[in-house]
Formats: sequence, C-alpha cells, structure tokens
Amino acid sequence: MTYSQAISYLYELQRYGMKLGLENIQRLLGAVGDPHRRFPSILVGGTNGKGSTAAFLASILKAAGYRVGLYTSPHLLEFTERIQVDGRVVAEADVADLTDELRHVIADLFPTPRTLCPAPGTPKPPTPPL
Repeated sequence: MTYSQAISYLYELQRYGMKLGLENIQRLLGAVGDPHRRFPSILVGGTNGKGSTAAFLASILKAAGYRVGLYTSPHLLEFTERIQVDGRVVAEADVADLTDELRHVIADLFPTPRTLCPAPGTPKPPTPPL
C-alpha cells in the first residue's frame, strides 16, 4: 500500500460515520494487543485548546528527557503532521505500513462495503494460530 492509498482509505472510512464513545477504539486496541497499555500516556480532552495543551506537554516532557509521542487532529497541511515522535513527524512510509497492517483488523471488526474490500487485488493475510 502506498501513502496515497493509505490516506484515501482512511478518509474513505469517514463516509461510514463517526460513533461517539470509546467502544470502537477499545475493540480495535484490544484486537491488536492493547499497545497503549505498554507505556505511560496522557490524554488531553475537552472542547478547546487540546492541541496547544498537548504540544506544551510534549515540549515540557521532551525537555525533561522523555521520549514523547504526540497525536493531534486535524492537521494543517499534511496528514503526517498528526503523528510525531520527539518532535519529528511520522514518515509517509510508516503511515502506509501501519494502515496496511490495520485495515484487515478493521475489516474483521467493523465490516462495511469499504473495509470488506481494503484494496483491489490485495489478499487478506492468514490468521495466526491461537
């Protein structure tokens, strides 16, 4: 999957709507082993100022010597701006690779016409034995 295909896939998912609450993201995270539980994190919530507050926290923690990941949305110019590690935006290749890896999990958990056909001619990887 290319970066352009990954971005098209991600934006296409928006056609099927957004559901409020945490149930869907909890299902997705559970299906991939709850990676968010492997490191300390801070969730910034609220109506206004989340991006600024998150950026301030990231800057303070980085200055204190921590390795810092930051996700903000929406982006200003490029999708890759949303995801940063230690102030560096994620590479387009990483967005493409992760999207390609997760789209099959998404298709299994949330079947829609779009997720059931992740990309023309791309086979679903075999399910690992339990």
